[in-house]
Amino acid sequence: GVDAPDVVVAALAIYRWTNHEPVLAERGWLLISDFETSGDGTIPDKGVREGLTIALQQSRYVNVFPRARAYEVLRRMRKTGVTKIDEAVGREICQRENLQVLLTGSVQRMGQMIQVSVQGLDPVRGNVLFAEQERFTGENQYFDRTDALAVRVRRRLGESMERIEKSSRPLAKVTTTSLEALQLYSQANDAREQGDDQPRAACVAAHGGRIVEV
Repeated sequence: GVDAPDVVVAALAIYRWTNHEPVLAERGWLLISDFETSGDGTIPDKGVREGLTIALQQSRYVNVFPRARAYEVLRRMRKTGVTKIDEAVGREICQRENLQVLLTGSVQRMGQMIQVSVQGLDPVRGNVLFAEQERFTGENQYFDRTDALAVRVRRRLGESMERIEKSSRPLAKVTTTSLEALQLYSQANDAREQGDDQPRAACVAAHGGRIVEV
């Protein structure tokens, strides 16, 4: 038969899953890592990550750890050659800075469809706290799908729907309406934080984005 402790653990896991028990205390810190990619063709992984970051930064419940500060931490750790904040590097940063949750993700292209999957991880133990995903088949769908994904992540972290509704604005209204522009903007920011200002010129206003710099 099944041991009683196993039943208790399983019941607790089901309770947490169905009741969305908060995994982050209010004003706790979240670090978003770089997203893994798979599939054929161009994959706008940095743009997807940038859009989700901007959407989550609207929250007054969670503190999103700035990417610039993450690179500062890497420099203090003497990891000057790191160009990608993957799960392993992200966990190191979280543990050093006492950040409570690491958000990892992946972007997979399947023909015209792109699937975005994210996981909230405990940086110390490495276990999965929650997982969510969305799919979209065009730039127009991306912004609505990211808004929906951000809401679910915020709920998983512990924020109430009432507070989410009060502080959320559509991503397409607070940033560019171009996923390509988000990709370029994020690439330029990453290059700058790594000490290279030259790629910033690649962000051109012709894309129509309000965050795009020249």
